Amino acid sequence: MFQQIIRGAKDFLQEMIFKFKLSPKPVPKIDLQEWNDMRKLMEKLQKQSQAMKSTQQEISSLKKQLSETTGLFKGKVRKSLEGRIEQAKKQEKRIHTDMEQTVKQAGYPDVQSFAKTYQKSEKLVREYNEELQAWKNQTEQKKEQSSEPPKKASIREKLHRYQQESRQQPKQSAKKKSMDRER
Repeated sequence: MFQQIIRGAKDFLQEMIFKFKLSPKPVPKIDLQEWNDMRKLMEKLQKQSQAMKSTQQEISSLKKQLSETTGLFKGKVRKSLEGRIEQAKKQEKRIHTDMEQTVKQAGYPDVQSFAKTYQKSEKLVREYNEELQAWKNQTEQKKEQSSEPPKKASIREKLHRYQQESRQQPKQSAKKKSMDRER
């Protein structure tokens, strides 16, 4: 009777361990603080890039106006447009050098290498977030399953199971004996 109690407790503990066994929490392949710094830098570069695009659009618009400005009495307007084009080009160069300096201060050789590094890092962070979400879903499911109280197996069910196991074991040993006889 004592052995049956021990076996029952052992079975119960194994079931509980199996239910509560959780897979380890995923670990990011990149330092998340470094990722946040990179993300802030990328946002800053994107703002500068937008400013550069608007400046380039302004330059093309001014050049178009300059080409349309013809005539003898339009010299003053042409000079004004040429001056505005030069100012816009200087502003474009300033923005470009600011972008390069910002990236160099962060430790990257140029904007293109930073962009490549950022894209690779973004992929790693996305994978980590997906793994973390899957892990959270898995742990929630296990918690929901474990919140149900374990079903107590009736003595009759256990006896029935033990009888089936004992019936299956002799058949296997009989087959072994017959194979041994044939040899």
